[in-house]
Amino acid sequence: MSDARVSLRLIGENRDYVPGENLSGEFFVDVADPSEVRAVEMSVLWYTEGKGDEDLAVHYFSRIINDEANNDDTNYVDLRTTQHFLTALPNTPLSYDGVLLRIHWCVRVRAFLRRGRELVAEEAFRLGQIPRVRALNVESADPDDELDVMEVEGSDSADGPADAPGVSPETPSKEP
Repeated sequence: MSDARVSLRLIGENRDYVPGENLSGEFFVDVADPSEVRAVEMSVLWYTEGKGDEDLAVHYFSRIINDEANNDDTNYVDLRTTQHFLTALPNTPLSYDGVLLRIHWCVRVRAFLRRGRELVAEEAFRLGQIPRVRALNVESADPDDELDVMEVEGSDSADGPADAPGVSPETPSKEP
């Protein structure tokens, strides 16, 4: 049964979603014998990677059990047929591709087969519109290239930028 697999598809052309938008898709388990599939878990989740501890949280979860001990014939689901899902996406956390930390969203389908075998399919998407961040090599940056190095006017002074909130050139320093 080496050709068994899970097929997963998000509905729609776009993989960029805004908070509150509906995410929908479908999946099926491609196996020769439908009794080979004991259960399927479908989840919409986010996870982090990068510096520090890695986190994971599940936004939406659904489980279909086809184990004879837990089902009778009326509850049996042939998981070779297309199963649909729909969930409204949360407000946070938003997808983020930073230098030290990344937040990823995905739909994951796990099929549990007889004899302990497991199949997994995953489809990534983005939540929110935070622009991707890129690392800068300051040592080799061209100081005249505004894309590589951004200068803040007045940033060389010890008091900070002259145009910072609450600071003006006419205001005397309040240091003791």
